[in-house]
Amino acid sequence: MSISEYAPIVIVCYNDKENLENLINSLYKNNEFKNSTVHFYCDGPKNKEDLIKVRLVLDFLDEISRTNPNFHIFQNTENKGLYFNITNAVSKTLKEYPHCIVLEDDLVVSSKFLEFMNFYLNLYKDIDKVGSISGYTPPMMCSNDNYFFKGGDCWGWATWSRSWKHYKHDINFIYREIRKHKFKFSHFYTSRNYELLKKNLEEKNSWAINWHCSLYIRNMLTIAPYRTLVRNQGHMGNRENSGNTRWFDQKVSKTFIKSTPPVRQTKFISTRFAISNLTYIFYRIFEKIFSKKIRVFLYFLATLNNMHI
Repeated sequence: MSISEYAPIVIVCYNDKENLENLINSLYKNNEFKNSTVHFYCDGPKNKEDLIKVRLVLDFLDEISRTNPNFHIFQNTENKGLYFNITNAVSKTLKEYPHCIVLEDDLVVSSKFLEFMNFYLNLYKDIDKVGSISGYTPPMMCSNDNYFFKGGDCWGWATWSRSWKHYKHDINFIYREIRKHKFKFSHFYTSRNYELLKKNLEEKNSWAINWHCSLYIRNMLTIAPYRTLVRNQGHMGNRENSGNTRWFDQKVSKTFIKSTPPVRQTKFISTRFAISNLTYIFYRIFEKIFSKKIRVFLYFLATLNNMHI
């Protein structure tokens, strides 16, 4: 395929050269990457100490872009924060392209990630009911096929300009709309999303919960893979809006299914999310109480469903 046939990739980065390198190395294992346009949006430093780390990231990007004319670097001269950086990056890209794939620098992807994203971007480009595509599946989802759920996701995702135009920045409006339909949003209330929404009313720094809710209140769907194609590195360190846990440190699948499930929320998906979130809560309790060996054993049990196949 030519460059124009693959969706552009937006990579939002900041001050972590090591994680960014890991992400780029994982993307190079995707056959589509060499023929994809990539837009890097790097946030500016918060302080003098940060300046050195951001400079390392920019030097790395300058180095790899010399041999990759499809790489384009956009830099904030001052620190804008993740909320602005990612919403600005997606908005600018979707003014130029009909769709895009979005990654943050703390992610690592499967060798099949870009194939999955481009396949479903093309398949559902004219289906307004489908709002986005997610490359991530939580542990313990117990799924044997790709599935649809209401709302959006934030770890390795893709969307179209027709969907992004519905993004709402007004968290108070979002909260009022969600409250109107309280008993309809079973998935929302059986997950951690309602807790995150209430937290965002005060802090107003999560672009992700706004994105999820913006699609949710319009009854739009996201399709996700039956096994995760994305792993989050950031939860093992000190990252913005990130916890420190091994729960999300899953193995990424080397395969995916090119299935076309009915365009409606998959049956029992709310129950699956509830089980996954309940298991997560118990895992965090054990993680804090028990020894390292027991935590590793529990982690192994929790992720059996996400092993390579």
